[in-house]
Amino acid sequence: MEDLNLAEKKKNIEKEFIETIHKVFISLNNKGKSTNNQKLGLICMTIFKYLKEKIVLSGFKEGELSLPMDSVDTINLVPFFTYLRDNDITVLNFEELEMNQINITKFKDVERFVLSHIYYLTQK
Repeated sequence: MEDLNLAEKKKNIEKEFIETIHKVFISLNNKGKSTNNQKLGLICMTIFKYLKEKIVLSGFKEGELSLPMDSVDTINLVPFFTYLRDNDITVLNFEELEMNQINITKFKDVERFVLSHIYYLTQK
């Protein structure tokens, strides 16, 4: 019984994280379109691809997640920071990053790259 509650709790934390990343994606994508910012558009495509893979790996089925398609008024980033802490993810320093430090075939490297972008874009 206790293991089931722990599994449910982990699933709920994962759900909140994915929903937060989706809201960040929607917000950044809308900003990129409204300002015609191609760089932000490319970052959003990377976030979207990561999000799709994360949803599949987490095992969520259609309808289990709340993923708005319109603009988002506010975003609670607590699930994002909790995920970084719980998974021991350190954001990258893009000023010192060399391309050979990221292996795009490894999900964890892509995840760190994407979450680092989200961190910097939401903390400006």
